[in-house]
Amino acid sequence: QFRDGYKPPKHFSCLIFAALRMLFRQIAANGLQHGVLRWTFARRGGENAGTTLPHPQEQTAMRLALYQPDIPQNLGAAIRLSAAFEIDLDVIEPCGFPLSDKAIKRAAMDYGRCAKVSHHVSWEAYLGFLRADMPAARLVLFTTQSAEPAYDFAFRPDDILLMGRESAGVPAEVHARADARLFIPISAEARSINVINAASMAL
Repeated sequence: QFRDGYKPPKHFSCLIFAALRMLFRQIAANGLQHGVLRWTFARRGGENAGTTLPHPQEQTAMRLALYQPDIPQNLGAAIRLSAAFEIDLDVIEPCGFPLSDKAIKRAAMDYGRCAKVSHHVSWEAYLGFLRADMPAARLVLFTTQSAEPAYDFAFRPDDILLMGRESAGVPAEVHARADARLFIPISAEARSINVINAASMAL
């Protein structure tokens, strides 16, 4: 409450925003330390592979996968989304921008320490990863070429939600490999929605 006649300074809203941002950072740093959220980075399928993720005993939660993303800001948003929902994120290369540990941490900002991200050098390498680590999981592709709305689909807890490249979607071989192909209904007047917005709606 303010005294009668007092007007907050013009930058008051900025101060409030800064305080809330500090609060959320404290929550992220101190309120999520249960071993579920952590930064894990692995590069799979190449000769110079980095530290690999531990082999899971059972796939119990959905995963989000990005196929050859074009826009680094979308990758950052996907990392923050995966951290917020406590899910793993798979990035399938090649990307439309240089991809490295440093690039991913920069895109993720302060969410990097509580996200689980792995990236794979090719589509073939990613398929090998699925066969080895989670053979029973379904690959659910979101695409404008689908005829089945996402809201009518019966998801399973271990589904992998695959999002195509912003500029071109996915090629025919990826369509053929998907166990399901879905779309999110939008207005006929709209061309599309952001790929990470679509991912968050699906999750």
